[in-house]
Amino acid sequence: MSVKEAVRIAQSNNLMGLVCRSQLLNMVPAIIESIKAAGLVLVTDTSEEVSPSDTRSTTTALPYRMPGGVDGVLKGNGVLRFNTTIDM
Repeated sequence: MSVKEAVRIAQSNNLMGLVCRSQLLNMVPAIIESIKAAGLVLVTDTSEEVSPSDTRSTTTALPYRMPGGVDGVLKGNGVLRFNTTIDM
């Protein structure tokens, strides 16, 4: 399913928003603007990101940096964290 189709389905069914993989949002940042322009909340899924505890090397992984426009983060441990406010 395309992001455009997911936005259309979310709007027509009065859903609050979408959850997108962090890799997709990093590759195509314009998706953030199009989802927000549709009036939807955007949560990024970082469950497949490498956490510092999963690395075997001596270097530490940098924490995930949430792009502008993203309203929340779904972490690998199942925790969904929203920003302090959600602008709709």
